[in-house]
Amino acid sequence: MKDQATVLKVDDNTVTLGCGDTTACKSCGASGFCNVKARKYQASNTSNINLSVGDTVEVFFAPGKAIMASFMVLIFPLILFVLFFAGAGWIFGIESEGIKAIFGLGGLATGFGINPLYSRQTKEEPQIIRKLNTDQ
Repeated sequence: MKDQATVLKVDDNTVTLGCGDTTACKSCGASGFCNVKARKYQASNTSNINLSVGDTVEVFFAPGKAIMASFMVLIFPLILFVLFFAGAGWIFGIESEGIKAIFGLGGLATGFGINPLYSRQTKEEPQIIRKLNTDQ
């Protein structure tokens, strides 16, 4: 997966990028749902491209990592909700739907709590592919 971003800060081979008013963000179908002006992230400049603040770059994100991150944020907590909800009845013999729902919410919270721990363990910085300015 590729993205365009603007260089905000350069520290050796680590570059802080921001997604802003690029044409890629404007043409994206999901632009109405995300807050692209507030999105900042770090990327690796392993190709040692000469970058300065304000440059526009193309960044590569590993597709598998992006798909897994989406799964962990959107689907995993819902799976835990269902498992905790059903588990409350099967394991503890609880028949009250309200109590089961509380267990389910506990599973949902557990899923959201696991996400930061998982993302720290599997963190892989995106790679800067090339500078998009004309003066490469």
